[in-house]
Amino acid sequence: MENNQGLLLENEPSETVIPIWRFVLPLVIQIGLILAVPAQAIYTIVTGKTAILQTLAVDPYDLLRGYSVTLSYDISGVDNLKKLPGWTDIVKQHPAPK
Repeated sequence: MENNQGLLLENEPSETVIPIWRFVLPLVIQIGLILAVPAQAIYTIVTGKTAILQTLAVDPYDLLRGYSVTLSYDISGVDNLKKLPGWTDIVKQHPAPK
């Protein structure tokens, strides 16, 4: 009887050690993707300025929807925008198309 303990069969998996970077690299990429999703919102909250806008309520009646409230912003009118400081700078940067 022959001793076959030292022979490996072709279909048996060999025991090789997987390098740690093959686990860490995909993990770091996945964590980076998860953190990148809310990054812009967090940046805006941390560095942004609060703007309080005056609203103009319009209470229309629509036959299909009934009574509803539509909000309009006072700043959305061009006449009101012209009163704000910096209006002439914006007009110079973005001239009206001809």
